[in-house]
Formats: sequence, structure tokens, C-alpha cells
Amino acid sequence: MKHHKPLGHKAYGSIPHLPGSRQGREDKGLSAGQAKFCLTELPDRHYRVIIQEKMDGACVSVARHDGRLITLGRAGYEASTSPYPFIQMFDVYVKKWKKRFTFLQEGERLVGEWLALAHGTLYEDLKDPFVAFDLMTEHRRATFGEFLYRLPAAIQIPVTLPTRCPMGLEDAIIHTRSFWRVYKADRMEGLVYRVEKNDEVLFLGKYVRPLKKDGCYLADISGGEDIWNWGGKK
Repeated sequence: MKHHKPLGHKAYGSIPHLPGSRQGREDKGLSAGQAKFCLTELPDRHYRVIIQEKMDGACVSVARHDGRLITLGRAGYEASTSPYPFIQMFDVYVKKWKKRFTFLQEGERLVGEWLALAHGTLYEDLKDPFVAFDLMTEHRRATFGEFLYRLPAAIQIPVTLPTRCPMGLEDAIIHTRSFWRVYKADRMEGLVYRVEKNDEVLFLGKYVRPLKKDGCYLADISGGEDIWNWGGKK
């Protein structure tokens, strides 16, 4: 059976890498100028940088489309049609907690990480398996301020540093690790930098720790059993 993409495009694209980040062959990196904005210096006071912990799971989203809420995987197909049961679980989760997502207006989607199944990072004491990080309309991102203003309190976000200034990777990792969080990770996957100017998101950049092994806890890679952070067999 051939499935279609309700939005006509991917639900979320890939984020370019910062210098020093672990990259795959087809991954793209930020320009030197963009990296400078993230790590060392901004042009003027109209710019700001938001630094967050990068979560390690499956990228999913909830969208209001044609008057109803639908769940999507990163590629843009409905989560309920995914060949992976743990992605189908996200659709069940959203149906159960539908009231949390009724704030979405037509054409909007809330994007986040679905952490139910451990991929390359183990999360302990996970109270909720969905962590939101972007509010989008087609290819436009809401600013972080708008995102926070619109987001219901019941939906969690990644650890976010209070500074809005550039910060080097080493310092950003140290500060991010020091923050209280509602979950515990065996190790931190990396960071996401969001550069904004006034009311516009200019670009995002990510850092993935060099020794990170993608999917090392997934059964088809480890050769063992799947490991669940939430809702499955531990």
C-alpha cells in the first residue's frame, strides 16, 4: 500500500552541523560566518542565540491539517502508517493527550523528539516521552519566544540555557549538563543552536558528540532486544 504525505513535504528537515560535530557523508555544515554567530560573536543587539540540549530519539510532529490533528514522522508520512511500531505509538499517545495539542491552528505543526524507544542514548525517569522543540507553519519556524508563549505547560522542552549570547561548545556542554531536568541521560547527544534576528529565525546549527553511535540500543543494530525509555519492556 502506497502512503502519501498529507502536507506534501517532509515534516522536518536536517540541521547543518557546527565545526567539530560528528558528520555523515551526506551531512551539511554551517558556513564559517554562521558558526561564528553561534559560538563567538553576533553582529548587533538585534540578534540572539538560543542553545538547547539535542535529544536522541525519533523526530515526529503533530499538525492541524484540514481541521483535524494528525501525527507525522520526519519524512512527512502519517505516524499511524509507519512500519515501526514505536512510531505508531506516537499516534496513540497524541490521541490520548489530544487536549494538549488543541492550541495548534490550521496549517501549524508542533515538532519534537519521540523518546519512547532508546536509540543512541538512554533516558531514565522519563515522565513523558515527547519533547517539543519547534512550532512551524510550512517551512517557517516560530521564534523561540513565540514557541514558549504558545506551548501548553504540560508539554516539555529540552534543557535550554538562559543566555541569549554566543557560547563555545565546551562551555555550552558544561552549562547544559549542570541544569536540572525532568529526565536523566546516560550521556548527552549534543546541542542545537538557534540564531534569530528580531522576529525571524535565521538558521539552526547542531553539534553531535564525535563518539556517539547512532541506534546502538536498537535491536536491529545491537543484536539484542530493544530497550525502552518509556512504555515498553525495560
